[in-house]
Amino acid sequence: MAEDDALAQLREITNLPDDVCMEILANADWNLQRALQDFFEGGESAGRQNTSTTPSAPQLRQRHVPAASAAPVAVATPAPAAAATPAPLAPNDALPAWARTLPPWMHFVLKLAFRTLNAALHYGGSFLMLLGGFFTTLLPTAPAPGREEDFVADFEARYGTEHPPMVAGTWAQAQQRARTAVKFLAVYLDDPTAPRTDAFCRGILCSPLVTSFIAENLILWGTPAYGARGKQLMSEIRLRPTAAPAVVLLACVSGRTTHLGSLTDVRSDEQLLAGLTAAMERGDEILAQESSRREELASAQRIREEQDREYHASLALDREKQARAEAERRAAEAEAAAAAEAEAAQARAEEERLAARKLKAERLPAPPQEGEEAVRIQFRLFTGTRLDRVFRPTDTLQTLYDFVEVSCQDLPSNIGLYSTHPKRLLAAGPSTLRDEKFHARQLVNVDLIDEADE
Repeated sequence: MAEDDALAQLREITNLPDDVCMEILANADWNLQRALQDFFEGGESAGRQNTSTTPSAPQLRQRHVPAASAAPVAVATPAPAAAATPAPLAPNDALPAWARTLPPWMHFVLKLAFRTLNAALHYGGSFLMLLGGFFTTLLPTAPAPGREEDFVADFEARYGTEHPPMVAGTWAQAQQRARTAVKFLAVYLDDPTAPRTDAFCRGILCSPLVTSFIAENLILWGTPAYGARGKQLMSEIRLRPTAAPAVVLLACVSGRTTHLGSLTDVRSDEQLLAGLTAAMERGDEILAQESSRREELASAQRIREEQDREYHASLALDREKQARAEAERRAAEAEAAAAAEAEAAQARAEEERLAARKLKAERLPAPPQEGEEAVRIQFRLFTGTRLDRVFRPTDTLQTLYDFVEVSCQDLPSNIGLYSTHPKRLLAAGPSTLRDEKFHARQLVNVDLIDEADE
């Protein structure tokens, strides 16, 4: 492949036929520079100095044929004719038509210029590389960039704490700070190796005028220009690597970052403030749109919150009403259940009272027969009712109570029988009338039992 390239280059330079170029390259061991040198010294005859040993063009081309295609083939060839010695060509015959008209001294000048250019190309590249490596060692090297969060501490170690407020965080944190405050983000690209960095930082960036302006209008974040973030930012905004120290103004809104301007080679704080003001004016519409968008979002949020509060208040009122209604319903149910239970208890008590009265009426002894010993008792009730009945002296006081309860259905349960003279409570029990010394005719008062008598 290299031999084909050399053949094509020699043919293009000398404008000679392929077979002549191949002969020249073959005599020069396929070294293009030697072949060109032989050509300019001897012309086309440089390739025909030894025709008896120089292979022909077909034989030279056969060198590039693969071995598989070089198998011997029997071919009938005519008998070789007597070799005729070709006449040698003049040196000028190998030159292009325009070069043959030049005088001989011009040919010499062209050859000399070509050889000088060839030597310069050959040796000049190596010399320039050595020279560039030497001067590179003399240039100051930038320190290795640290973390983004440590830039403020490094800046203060070099220039003190009297500087504009600077975000001590990452690139993402600085962008978020600018979005939250709806302010422009100013990025300071630092290069400690630049000759004008100290003068820029001490006399311009940290000046009271610039410090006050940045604190009021901007969010400032710094990063080394030779660091990964600095290189990426400079590449995105097409800022040359030697531009640092520089200040880049950005607008970070709605998830995108817009480049508003770059300030390089600043010589005074007035120049810096003028450049920042001009860049801010270009981005005022962006911040205005962002402020309007945020105000709309805040207004919509306030409306939603107000609606939510009204909804929750209404929901709480409905729940309170439901709870109150539920409590009233449960109270009514409980009251109804209590009333039903009381009614049922009253009904059961009435049934029990009726059953007890019936039982008492059934066990009440019959009045004594005529001729039997009897005691006539007149009952005077506190209600004004009077009862009269004849009992046997052997009947008990409990029989008297049963008679009164059977005869008067509406009497309360806490009644008592009282003797008249003296007034004494006759307690229900097995005591008989004879035991109580009842006369043949006896008056008994029926009254409510006093607490003192219980």
